[in-house]
Amino acid sequence: MTFDTTILRIVTVTEGEFLLRAGTTLMPTPVIDNEHGYVTTGNALFPNPEHGADGSGTLATITFSVQKKGKSALAFDNTKLRSWDWDAGELVEILHTAMVGYFRYTLGDANGDGVVNMQDLSQISAHWYPGPPPGPSGYDLDTDLNLDERITMQEISTVSAYWTGPPAGPLAP
Repeated sequence: MTFDTTILRIVTVTEGEFLLRAGTTLMPTPVIDNEHGYVTTGNALFPNPEHGADGSGTLATITFSVQKKGKSALAFDNTKLRSWDWDAGELVEILHTAMVGYFRYTLGDANGDGVVNMQDLSQISAHWYPGPPPGPSGYDLDTDLNLDERITMQEISTVSAYWTGPPAGPLAP
């Protein structure tokens, strides 16, 4: 997984319960590179189990430390899920889709002042752009709260969901 190192740093990678429910596991020490913004990790049932894991669950949990306000894609590259085919005596790929996730601090804060309120609605309204493509005057990445390259009612819904009200006093920069 890759991430923006100016926004996030990985603190820990821990094994989830999914494979542990099926038997003994082997999880090599994850390779964490906070300088270049990536982590490589894996997990497997070991030794070859009589049966594999079935259902859903957590394979691993990655804990980040937030370095500053902002947003970062959490992109999964080169993911592999495999199962052992006992009849063929080989590993077979499990079809899956790795979806890009996003981290954003603070949710709903379009103007970056640390509070979600009417000023954020004003910021979004000033940059309303149902797109695509991004880039024409009006589109502002900071007001694209769900990072879909459009400024729409979804941004207004996000502000509503995370509304904190008027500022109580001076805000930290």
